[in-house]
Amino acid sequence: MSAMLVSLRIRNLALAEDVFWEPAPGFNTISGETGAGKSLILGALKLLLGDRAGRTYIRAGASHCTIEAEFQVNDSAHFNKILMEQGSEPCEETICLIRRILTCNGPSRNFLNGSPCTLSALKVLGRHLVDLHGPHDHQSLFSREEQGRLLDAFAGALEQRNQVTQSRQKFLRLLAEEDRLTRDQLSLEREIELLRHQVQEILSAQVIPGEEEELLLQQRIMTNAQRIAQISSQVEERLEQSVTVPLAAIFRLLKEWARLDPRAMVLLNLHAEISEKIDAWVREMRNLQPTEFDLQNFDRIQDRLDTLQILKRKYGSTLAEITAFANRTQVRLEELTHTKSRINQLKNLLKQAKEDMEQAAVELSQQRRLAGPKLAQAICHHLHELGFRQAGFFVELRPLPDIGTYGMEKPEFLFAPNPGEPSLPLHSIASSGEISRILLAIKSALVEQDEIPILVFDEIDTNIGGEIATQVGVKIRNIAKQKQVLCISHLPQVAALAATHFVVEKEMVGKRSCSTIREVRNKERVEELARMLGSKATSAMLHAQSLLELTVT
Repeated sequence: MSAMLVSLRIRNLALAEDVFWEPAPGFNTISGETGAGKSLILGALKLLLGDRAGRTYIRAGASHCTIEAEFQVNDSAHFNKILMEQGSEPCEETICLIRRILTCNGPSRNFLNGSPCTLSALKVLGRHLVDLHGPHDHQSLFSREEQGRLLDAFAGALEQRNQVTQSRQKFLRLLAEEDRLTRDQLSLEREIELLRHQVQEILSAQVIPGEEEELLLQQRIMTNAQRIAQISSQVEERLEQSVTVPLAAIFRLLKEWARLDPRAMVLLNLHAEISEKIDAWVREMRNLQPTEFDLQNFDRIQDRLDTLQILKRKYGSTLAEITAFANRTQVRLEELTHTKSRINQLKNLLKQAKEDMEQAAVELSQQRRLAGPKLAQAICHHLHELGFRQAGFFVELRPLPDIGTYGMEKPEFLFAPNPGEPSLPLHSIASSGEISRILLAIKSALVEQDEIPILVFDEIDTNIGGEIATQVGVKIRNIAKQKQVLCISHLPQVAALAATHFVVEKEMVGKRSCSTIREVRNKERVEELARMLGSKATSAMLHAQSLLELTVT
């Protein structure tokens, strides 16, 4: 066994004030009077493994209830992977601890290996640990999806089943992407065309930073060229009158002074510097004088300014903003161009994904066609031993119009309880006794393929008796050779075949009823089996003893 329940502790859950239970490996049976609280075990396990709970579960007068379980996991690597995927702590050596606390005034608190966890994490782990079958849990057997899973498990095709699911998901994802992109393709083409025009218009204009200010300056100078020439001429004339001529006269005087007093050479040198600066100033002034008005050049400047103005009206209030707009547009254009290329690429990807999906589905169908008759034959064998001597069981593959999540067809289990009667889907079977035996036959046929290590049956033997009850017990005992089985039973024929027998009893503690569970052996077990037979008379005790001594091959 990859895992087993080592212990279960229940505090303040309904009638259970403080119950501690240590089931054994193999076949464990639980019996007790009606109303003693046998189903508390199943209810506690369901709560521990993710079922939602209401405040009514909490024992009256208590503020909270606690359920704790210790599982021994021999395949710790497998379960640690599941735990880590859920964000929980791995098992310490081979022990997995689960605890759930239900409170009257708030949400439940859940723990995996001592660390808080979500309810969904408990559910995920529970699906890999325990297979629960209560009075109404056979409803899942009516589902075609579950029937398909059972067939694929028997065929050893669960990996192939997952491959079909994954390849179909990939195909649908690509198909949705293509549909979305293709649906928007016309607007995509229009946007690409517009963006290309905008980028081309800006790039062809060859916008230069600071260009506009320079053009406006040139335009202003050319517009005022005549007045600038007049001002320049007047400045030069006055400079000649007030500076140039006096400076020449001063130069002659300073030259004479220096001849008489060499110390005046410093004045003569300073005069030379002043003269050079004035000459440079005059040259610069002449350079700034506008040339003869060039109408062609003026028109060129005006045209360029008009072009820049148009760009500013469309793409930004400044040349910097226009350049930034062009950069953004180019990025968007590249994205849209990539999108268009993606549409073309998707055609090839879709073709390959469809081929992969179809290939995976065909291979799964082949495995199902081979396994279907073998599974039906195996289930029929177990059904015959469970009292359906001439019943027929069939696995039908109903084709789908398109490949579905789990393949090209929906497997369906059909059952014909009597010869000459048509085979019907399982959901058409009215008798709970029949469906319970069919469930047991399916579990028996799939015991080697079913990876869930702990199997719980809550009164699976309802509405059967006699020799069939013994055969039910034999089937459960055979299953228990590979799994830990916890079976709540009211039939002594079933209970007698268990390796370990527990009794749930209701007793008064003070003025309150409490449920307890204890193992019965030897004489106590004989007495419990006799009670289940309906009497503790000597004949019933002898019958009970014979049931324990009976060896069923």
